[in-house]
Amino acid sequence: MSEVICPHCNKSFKIEEAGYADILKQIRNKEFEEELHEKLESIERDKQSALALVAAKHEGDRLKIVAEKATEIAELKNAMENLELKKQLAETELKKKLEEQITDRDDQIRRLKEMKTQQNNTM
Repeated sequence: MSEVICPHCNKSFKIEEAGYADILKQIRNKEFEEELHEKLESIERDKQSALALVAAKHEGDRLKIVAEKATEIAELKNAMENLELKKQLAETELKKKLEEQITDRDDQIRRLKEMKTQQNNTM
């Protein structure tokens, strides 16, 4: 038989070995469950922290990609504006060239008509 002292009243009493072992087992089980619960909570906190770090990293990567694409879009817009200006310049040059050709032909036609008129007058 084992002697146990009550923590509340400080009286000692005797208890059989089997009863003592049961009480000891209950205390150990309770402490084990508390430790297990604390460890599970700690693991869950670590998991949440790791997930937050991964999410932050992915968000950073996503923002970097978005910034790169925005830069690429801006560059393409500048290139498109340059192409549009070149196109307008080429159209303007072609229009001028065609107008010059029309003017030259009109002048040739006028000269030919004048020559024909002069020939008719001389004859």
